[in-house]
Amino acid sequence: MKNSVTQAAIALLLACLPVRLTARGIQPNPALADLQTALDLDRRGEYLGAMQKYQAFLSHATVNLDPQVYAYVLEQMADADNGLGNYAKAQEKAREAMRLLAGANERKTSVYAIAESELAVALAGEGDYPGAKKMAERAVSLGKETLSPHAPRFGILLTILAHALEGQGEHRRALKLFQRAAGIMKKAGEGSRIELGSAYANLAGAYLEIGKAKKALELVALALATWKQVLPAGNSFVVYARSIEMLSYEKLKAYRQAEALIPEILGRGVSQLGPSHPNHVVLLNLAASVYVAQKKYERAAPLLKEGVELSKRLFRPGSPVSRILLANYSFVLAKLGQAEEASRARAESQVLLAFPEQ
Repeated sequence: MKNSVTQAAIALLLACLPVRLTARGIQPNPALADLQTALDLDRRGEYLGAMQKYQAFLSHATVNLDPQVYAYVLEQMADADNGLGNYAKAQEKAREAMRLLAGANERKTSVYAIAESELAVALAGEGDYPGAKKMAERAVSLGKETLSPHAPRFGILLTILAHALEGQGEHRRALKLFQRAAGIMKKAGEGSRIELGSAYANLAGAYLEIGKAKKALELVALALATWKQVLPAGNSFVVYARSIEMLSYEKLKAYRQAEALIPEILGRGVSQLGPSHPNHVVLLNLAASVYVAQKKYERAAPLLKEGVELSKRLFRPGSPVSRILLANYSFVLAKLGQAEEASRARAESQVLLAFPEQ
């Protein structure tokens, strides 16, 4: 049971790792140059600031936006919403972008592929991995027709599909796609250093999933070093790389190193993501897994309890995140001799399993 808790934590992390970055499939008209500030913020993972800039642009735009450009802005806003954990809003914006493009006979474009990929991210964020996989496969298929196979934007489409595959347990296929995406980012040069760092982090998580923790640690170091060259200190992407580092140490039974990272990861989770971000729930579960691996159940319990309470507020009924947290919490409570509370948590997780959200 102890191992299953850790595996669940790894799966949750990989499903939530934010590596969408900015969708750079088209270049805005020079008249829309003010968008660049928003795009740059988005690319650096500063999603709240990006969203504010996108909204300000749309409210003050003095030009008539053609459907393709307006759809582009909407899907960028969907990207920011995904980064903020606002998956329902991201779905709305991505679907609206797709509707606009379809109405303008622009379905066979890279912009439409980008909108499909943002919708896939939002679906995965809510636990709909089959839907995310289907949409991400469509995006990649269209991307093959409308983008260069060497374009960073195509690499991001591959990355999103890889995450959807991981949610379905297709880890080997996901690893191959992550490797392709990393190759694209390496060849893209200095202008894609942020994306390259994310590619390394993705590969780290994928190698961890197949049991290669030492390789994962090497790739985490590469990700952090790459980001350090182009991102400000304290960037939100770092918390995800550190989480993979922590889980890698846990797999190697280097518990002292793993446990030492917990304060930083949880602290960054609150300060950089916010206490009500869905990924903060995931980070609580990951930290708890380190304590569970050491049989320090009394330290895991409060983290899982907080995660369960947050998940009920942040996720819809039947969410995989809620189910796993409840199952892990039940396991820890049972180990602490709190049989009645453990039974209630286990029963609730089984109800969610029997009636998952569709």
